[in-house]
Parts: sequence; C-alpha cells; structure tokens
Amino acid sequence: MINYTIDTLMSRLGCEKFPERWRSIYDDAKIMLENGENPLLNPDYYDELHEAYGVFENTLQYYKKAARLIAENEELSLFFCLLCRALRDRGVIQGDIAAMQIPSAPEGADILPYDMMTALSMVQALPDFYKQMRAHNVPDDILFESLKIPERCVELHLRRSARPRLTSFEWYQHAYDGKLYRVGRLQLEFPLGMLDMYRVFENKGGEVISLANLPVHRDGFALGSKGYEDNEGSFIATVEETDEAYIGYPFDFYGHISTEKVTLKKSDWSVKLKSGDLLVGLHIPADEPFDNDIVEDALNRSREFLKNCYPEYKYKAFFCGSWLLDHTLIDILGKDANISKFSARFITFGIKNNARDVFGYVFRAYGDNIDIPSLPEKTRLQKALKNHYMSGKAIYVMHGVFF
Repeated sequence: MINYTIDTLMSRLGCEKFPERWRSIYDDAKIMLENGENPLLNPDYYDELHEAYGVFENTLQYYKKAARLIAENEELSLFFCLLCRALRDRGVIQGDIAAMQIPSAPEGADILPYDMMTALSMVQALPDFYKQMRAHNVPDDILFESLKIPERCVELHLRRSARPRLTSFEWYQHAYDGKLYRVGRLQLEFPLGMLDMYRVFENKGGEVISLANLPVHRDGFALGSKGYEDNEGSFIATVEETDEAYIGYPFDFYGHISTEKVTLKKSDWSVKLKSGDLLVGLHIPADEPFDNDIVEDALNRSREFLKNCYPEYKYKAFFCGSWLLDHTLIDILGKDANISKFSARFITFGIKNNARDVFGYVFRAYGDNIDIPSLPEKTRLQKALKNHYMSGKAIYVMHGVFF
C-alpha cells in the first residue's frame, strides 16, 4: 500500500515541478500500480506488441530493460503510472508537458529507465492507432511504418547522442495522437491548420503572392531572428482588407518581407490560403537518402493515401517548416541538387528563428556555443554550409506551402 503523497514522491525523485492537476489523478496512478493495471511495466508486453505490430525491430532490448528497471523501483513505477494516466487526457497534455519534470538518474544509477520513460509511455497508444488505421483501410506498408514512428524517434536520439532520451517529448505527441503517418520518404502530419502569420492570394492568371502578418525588422526579415534582433526601425506587417482590395507587405522568393506595401485589387485577386485552412504537414526524417525521385514518389503516394483513406480531410495545400526551405540553398548548392529541387516546390515565409537547425541536422553539433571553424567538411553539403556560416551568413528555418 502506497501511503505517501505526490509531494513526497516528487521530492524523492528530485522533481522540482509538476502539473498542479496531477494531484487530482494521483490516486488513479496509485491504484493502477497497486492493482497491476499498467502492462507497460511488464517487459513481456513489449514482446507481445512487437509480435502483433512489428514495432521494435531495433530497440526491443531498450524497451524491455527499461520496463524491468522501472518496475523494480516503486517510486519510478508510480511516477510512470502517473505519466501514463496524464497522457490519456489529450486536451491538456501539452500544458502538462510544459509544467512537468522527468526524474534524472541519481549518481551511479542506470540511466536507461530515466531516458526511456517517455518513450515507454507513448507505447500505450499503439493498439488504438492500429485500429484507427485499419478502420481507414490504410495500406499495410504505410500502416506498419507509421506504427514504428516511436521506435524511429528512439533511434534518432541514439544516433545523435548514444542515448534514447526523447528531448522533444511534446512534439512526439503527434505520434501518440495518431496524427503522423510514414509514407515512403516522408512523414505526413494532419490535421493541421494554416497559421495567421501569412496569407496567400492568387490572381486570375495563376500568379501567387503571399502577405506577411508579423513583426518585421527594418531589413525585411522576421523580427527576432538571428541578425535581425534590434527593434530600431521595425514595424508590424498586417494584412488590411477594404471593400476593393487587400493591402500588405509581400514575401519575396527568399522568404524576406518587403518594406513597401502592395495593393491587390479584389477584382483581380482572391484568397488562396488563410488562417485556419486545412493543410498536410510534411516532415523529412533523417534516416534515408533524399533523392528527388524518391521524394516525388512519396508525394504522389501521399496524395493517393489521403484521397483513398482520409477523403473527408479537405486539405488545401502541403506545408513544411524546415531549414531545407531556405531558398538560399538553391544559390549555394545549385538548382539541380536534391535539396534545391525539394525547396523550389514551396512558396516560403520567413519566420522568427535562430538559424541553428542546420548544425544539428547536418553536422550533429548541438548546444549554444558551436565552434563553426571546427565543424566537419566531410560532404559537399557540410563544406558549403560551413563556408556560408564562416562568411557571416546563415540558413534560416522557413515555413512553406505548395498546392
């Protein structure tokens, strides 16, 4: 019988913060543990899942060992049950994640159960996600590759740091909610809504112009981005609508924002994309080649998948947010490079960012103080990007859409 409070539990685990609402579900977690109602604490359960779904091809040993070590520690087991119980409340879980702290391993202890705790908690969603995809007649290859997204997350962190700790647990909730699908080279995310930071217009001739709706630096990029931090001369770009026209500040090919307004007459222009319109997000996992024909095949299969399996989802465009969409890469690498061909598909919008994503994805360098001169130059891409940063320039994360 567990007779200590949630405050005592968190104190013993060294967790200085936790969501206040967890007090109301703490008894549920205690009952779950005392009655043996959490199968995720049983290492054999992962064998059953793998046999049923084929989801742990390369990481089964991590899941099983972590489950065993958590189960052997009452305090870790109780915290784990509390986390699993909290994850069921999908409407508030993002707030919980922002307010919670995962226990850290004490000195000399095995770090695996602490690293894998969030990964194990996500596994409880697999059976329901499987049923959802079966109900929508998702093809087997897409279904089973989508079920393996949590394992791929663990593998990604193992490659990056030799540890399986999921440092972006809040993002991986999309997989938990069944919003991520692996289709060939790409991951699809939906439902997804258009943001209010930009709007897209089209005229009768098919020309497209996008207008900004965000703070802008005097030099024409999203205020607060690397190199565009100071407020002097900045302004708020907004989209004005009159009876006759839309008026605003247009993005250019490179995602920069003009400091001069344009007027789009309603007799010639109509709204193509606005805030709230449905999109399909594209993510590019770092686990396969990025050849253009492979990407093109994945896009074609994605359209068929959406049409056949989720016809009720009336999306208007594909969306991506990535450093790969910085059209400066086309100039650096040439228009025939695979990255350039991918980037060129998109209408891009510069957003506030620190221009650091390249370091992690291309150089596997992380942290706030990266020594650029010491970065490797083993590939053409590494050499080109290193030279770009050495010259005082940067590659920015861009948002982009294509229809």
